[in-house]
Amino acid sequence: MKKLTIFLLLLLFLTTEIISQVTLGNSKDGTAPLITEASTLVSTDHFSVKYCRFIPQNTATYTISSTSTSDPYCTLYDQNGQQINYNDDNLTLDFYFTHDLTAGLTYYLGLGNYDGVNDITLNITGGVLPVELTTFTAANSGDKVLLNWQTATEINNYGFEVERKILNQVQNDKWETLGFVQGNGNSNSPKNYEFLDESPLADSAEYRLKQIDTDGNYTYYSETVKVAYGVTDVNNEILPKGFSLSENYPNPFNPSTMIKYGIPEQSNVKIEIFNMLGQSVDVLVNSDKSAGYYETTWNATDLPSGIYLISIKASGLSSSKNFTQVKKALLLK
Repeated sequence: MKKLTIFLLLLLFLTTEIISQVTLGNSKDGTAPLITEASTLVSTDHFSVKYCRFIPQNTATYTISSTSTSDPYCTLYDQNGQQINYNDDNLTLDFYFTHDLTAGLTYYLGLGNYDGVNDITLNITGGVLPVELTTFTAANSGDKVLLNWQTATEINNYGFEVERKILNQVQNDKWETLGFVQGNGNSNSPKNYEFLDESPLADSAEYRLKQIDTDGNYTYYSETVKVAYGVTDVNNEILPKGFSLSENYPNPFNPSTMIKYGIPEQSNVKIEIFNMLGQSVDVLVNSDKSAGYYETTWNATDLPSGIYLISIKASGLSSSKNFTQVKKALLLK
């Protein structure tokens, strides 16, 4: 009888999911415990919200739910501590909601319950990409760019959209769609894909893939590739081919905005701000600059709302090249 009891206990141990246990923190910051397990037994206080952190491995839809003998509730916060989702479920014994999360960012979960039972089993599932990307590369092919990627497995893969954004510009968060590559549906073997960008610009660029399944759902892979079209310096930093002044960002702005500019050779550079009467109201840069990309911030706290002119004047120190350009900026208070 004793041997049978030991055998049953061992069988129960082997067939029961092992759940880690943590005690939640008091604040939405780095002191909150990091949840990495799919199922975690968390201890919170009656009527008091406690916190933990979660960092997704993939950019995808995650399901956050609970199992409990109490009446729990949960709030999801972004990395800045702003609430982005909440579930109470009207006095039931669990909560359940889904949310799209971005790989590598920190999210906070605030948990509590209305009953006297303090233990909640927190379940975080999902985030599994239907198409597993193993490699993603880019290479110059003459005046074109050839992209290659490989998948290990595919589930309901309709295909990929290829997107590009131009680097070294102020508006560097703007992605454009270049084309579509058909997927292989369902596959358990490696599949190879390629896409030729036949219209690269005269600046460096970054590429990414948007995977679309047969139901219309999509996800972006965190892997991106960068290609440099310009000359590089001894540190392999990309150098401009010509003088440039990008539009300030943001625009309109209040009270500060960023200004980016490019210098192809050592030059004397002056960046000055004028009002619409032609009066100088600020000088941001007035010095010699070596070749490269630069950025400067204009703070217009002491100026009234209105349209202003951003002027750049540059003179090459080793050549007779001169450059002048003006951009409009709108200050709204």
